[in-house]
Amino acid sequence: MIEIPFNEFTRRYGKVYSTPTEARFRYEVYISNCRRMEEENKRRVAIQPSSDPKSSNFAPCMLSVNKFADWTDEEFSNRRLMRIYPEDWKDIAEPSIEALKKLAMKLRAGRALQALNTIADLPRKVDWRRNGYQGRIKDQKDCSACYAFAVTGAVEMKQHAKDGTIVDLSEQEVVDCAGLRQPCVGGLPSQVMDYIIKNTVNFSTNYPYLGKKNPMCLRDRSRLLQTVETLQLPPPGPRPKRFKVFGKDRSKAYRVRLPSGEIFNIPPGRQAIITVSPEPGVQVPKAPTFGTPLPAVPKAPTFGTPLPAVPMIRPQAAQEPSSPRLVDVQAAIAKAASLTPNSPASAFQSPSPHYKIAPPSIPLPPTVPPPPPRSLKKFFGLTSYLPIPSNLFSLLLAISISPIAITHHAPPDFKFYTSGIYTPELCKSTIPNHAATAVGYDLTGPIPYLIIKNAWDRDWGENGYYRFAIGDLVDSSKGNCLIAATPYNAIPLLGNENA
Repeated sequence: MIEIPFNEFTRRYGKVYSTPTEARFRYEVYISNCRRMEEENKRRVAIQPSSDPKSSNFAPCMLSVNKFADWTDEEFSNRRLMRIYPEDWKDIAEPSIEALKKLAMKLRAGRALQALNTIADLPRKVDWRRNGYQGRIKDQKDCSACYAFAVTGAVEMKQHAKDGTIVDLSEQEVVDCAGLRQPCVGGLPSQVMDYIIKNTVNFSTNYPYLGKKNPMCLRDRSRLLQTVETLQLPPPGPRPKRFKVFGKDRSKAYRVRLPSGEIFNIPPGRQAIITVSPEPGVQVPKAPTFGTPLPAVPKAPTFGTPLPAVPMIRPQAAQEPSSPRLVDVQAAIAKAASLTPNSPASAFQSPSPHYKIAPPSIPLPPTVPPPPPRSLKKFFGLTSYLPIPSNLFSLLLAISISPIAITHHAPPDFKFYTSGIYTPELCKSTIPNHAATAVGYDLTGPIPYLIIKNAWDRDWGENGYYRFAIGDLVDSSKGNCLIAATPYNAIPLLGNENA
């Protein structure tokens, strides 16, 4: 029986429902999904071959309870999968296989060269993670910008494989600045690469990800750091406190970072109302609401009594938000219990939203490599990209020479993937709904598969990755669920790699 008690599920994944009606609805969805997963697992075990039942390399895919277990299929599609506009999904000329072969020969310089004409000519197993750097597993949250994470994941891993440089690129800048129609609804990897090639891109430490689109583009790093303010919150009291926040120059927009790490924007000429809850020991500012436009600021008189200062915001040197990391819950509770109203305001910091509590079954992540040196303001490495012809041979050839950005169709039960090789049922869609980073493949077992890096956080799949069955190893095959069927899969080209 795959089902775990609903109360245990809500505790493990921090689920909070606003009304009893919603809680009842989520319970019914959860029970329905559990039964569906159990039936699907029985079917998969029965039909999926395995040369060695004890080997995890070719174990049948298992669907299990995860953070999406109380979501409906429609809800999951709207919040995690992308939708592509017909005008973007248009017929384009099929890329040349000769350009891909030429690039492969160029990147194989110094190694034994051979003809590359069929899948049999390719390495039987490739895994770019073995180069010592996997990149950070990120979380796209409820913004369907998987196409941006697919590109940054490929570029980050390839840059490290090329010269050992560690980079962590900003998907938020792509969402805010690439000019897509609805960037949190969907897009294409080629649109992301076109933007980065033309404009460069910030590192994520300079332009952190929010999971939603900002009302303006903040790609200029100097302006970004100048407009980040830190609030000095009052100590907790017996009742909620509400106070106004606005920037010094009311003709400009401001980005405000709370001590908890949360960042929000104040539009030009407006003010934010922050509500501080009276929870004992821990300050949890609620999301701001924006009031009416502020009146023009009068000029200071040249004589008489000066106008009183209103120090609503105290500018400080910008501090980078912490990357998501695990926190000892018991220690946090003990710390909160030790605070008093006389404790400094800096002590009243909530661990959310930049801290995540790991479920007991999920191992601790490895130490995240340090960010790039401060002297690097933007990433200039991406110079071009090469579209991949829409056949399985070209897809595997591309992965053998570089991590790549790919698109495919994700069936409804894909959200419950936990481990093993995902073998999708017949996909009827002709347009992909998901994008990710392909970092390897394995053709040695009974079920050939791709190794793909996702952007749904480490508590999904195999520590953030999934293995996707390729299908029949036929050179001209399109693969399962459009995995090799579109010319929008692409190899990022760095420096002088242009084919």
